[in-house]
Amino acid sequence: QIAALFGLVSLCWGQAVGFMAALFLALSPMAVYFGRVFMDDTPSLALATVALWGIATWARQDDRRALIVGTVALALAAMVKLVTLYVFLPVAVILWQRWGWHAWRRPEAWAIVLLPLLPVIGWYAWARNLGRQYLTFGIWGPASNEAPGLAKWGSAALVLSQEFLARLGRRISQQVVTPAGLAALAAALLSAVAHVRRRGRRLNAREGSWIVFGAWLLVVLAYVAVSGQAQWIHNYYQLPFATVLAPFIAWGLAALWRAASFWRWSALGLVCLIALFSARQLPEYHLDWHGWITREAEVVQAITGPDDRIVTVTFDNQPTLLYHLHRPGWIVDYLQPDKLATVPDLIAAGGRLVILQNIETPQAAAVRLTEQPWLEGLILIEKTDHYVIYRVPAAGEGS
Repeated sequence: QIAALFGLVSLCWGQAVGFMAALFLALSPMAVYFGRVFMDDTPSLALATVALWGIATWARQDDRRALIVGTVALALAAMVKLVTLYVFLPVAVILWQRWGWHAWRRPEAWAIVLLPLLPVIGWYAWARNLGRQYLTFGIWGPASNEAPGLAKWGSAALVLSQEFLARLGRRISQQVVTPAGLAALAAALLSAVAHVRRRGRRLNAREGSWIVFGAWLLVVLAYVAVSGQAQWIHNYYQLPFATVLAPFIAWGLAALWRAASFWRWSALGLVCLIALFSARQLPEYHLDWHGWITREAEVVQAITGPDDRIVTVTFDNQPTLLYHLHRPGWIVDYLQPDKLATVPDLIAAGGRLVILQNIETPQAAAVRLTEQPWLEGLILIEKTDHYVIYRVPAAGEGS
């Protein structure tokens, strides 16, 4: 992703700015940590950046190989994470800047739009069929035991609330951009205003790339609004900001570097401060706040096979445990009585183990989680202050 961002920004604003953008992405605390984590957000962002780079290269240099690379990368990005289709907006801006409304008369433009969708539709059709069996988590689907629309969607009341804006503002300013990056963003804004004033309202091709990157930022902001609940719960949903803000931060750093010697030293100082803020933030990402999950995973993997299904009873529909177990299964939110009542059905559907998590919370005590009637007949495997593991006895096996 760092190489792709360097190529994209260099194509638009020159190698100096491209280097600054790549350097910021390599230092951003959230990008550093999640760039090394096995999850779909990072590769989808990387592939989306490759897609923009390839399509922009084709639009500016008529390079057919770059067009093929960009189109394939766009399809792969959406297959890894469907929401990455939002990159179509900056793609449309790239095409419009190059050919205007005549862009849609070019067969290549239609290929960019339609060809990536074909494997994406087939992939998610297969995934939906798989999800009807026992997929662990998602925004829809009966197997996840989620009411449609409740898992990740946002609402105007949520995303416009003071608490939501403050929470995301703290994450983006501290974990993504860092305070030093905010100073570079301010420098970029002042530089852009100065350019516009010197040229009136006319932008040359290089400055016009602000519109491309601005469209990318705009669509990410729309993604935040649509996925408000997920944004509220998980900090890694703000990871796209590390990529979409990198060109603007780089513009500000480059503007300072091209100025007088004092400002050049300021740019160098901001880069060093970004690195220092990142070094300070990174240890917090590595805190093992669910250290007991490791023990659970060891116990479960020792007594089950890869295809054995697990029923996890926890709150907030959190799939964390199932991810660590490397086992298929279901998530049941014990804060929802109707969902809690489905556990016997899930056991009958092939549940091999039943795990009660977060049993130390007042909510678990309120629903008498460890006294549920369907626990009778199950075999106790292990119990701690955090969880209880039960095995479903085989046919004819006593408790």
